[in-house]
Amino acid sequence: MTAFLRACAGLDDDAAAVARVVEAAAGVNDWQELPARADRHGLVPLVRHCVRRGNLALPPHVVAQLGALMVRQRDLGAWQVEAIGQIVGAWRAAGIDLIVLKGAVLAHDIYPRADLRPMRDLDVLVAPSDAARTLALLKDPQFSPACPPMPWAVARLQLRRIDTEPSRLRRMV
Repeated sequence: MTAFLRACAGLDDDAAAVARVVEAAAGVNDWQELPARADRHGLVPLVRHCVRRGNLALPPHVVAQLGALMVRQRDLGAWQVEAIGQIVGAWRAAGIDLIVLKGAVLAHDIYPRADLRPMRDLDVLVAPSDAARTLALLKDPQFSPACPPMPWAVARLQLRRIDTEPSRLRRMV
């Protein structure tokens, strides 16, 4: 199972990648754990994509579970993109510059399709001078910061100036 999950975790979508997935699938004796393990590792979209691309014959209940998890992920992803738009809009209105980081950017920049990159949170950077106003804006009931601003993040931000909206972000909102 681990080899199959590793094969699915790759972002390559060519014939060689599909062959690696099919080869790894041949070594799986019991597919029962696949949905839970794929979900635990944030791989449901990639696993489902690989199952389809490799025309793998999985037990119907496993395919159904992956499908249900994918619907959940798709709905969560749509909400997260909407939330990014709301955050960006609120911060723009308050005159706060920001950089969207990690999953939200990676989904659109390096994955073949944005829905293949699940996100569990939304990460942004703001200038240290905007930290208090940012936290105040996040007190809206629909948002909750996972943790207070970390000194290392603030120090890192001091090294860059945010001049314009990143082009990646423009595509998302």
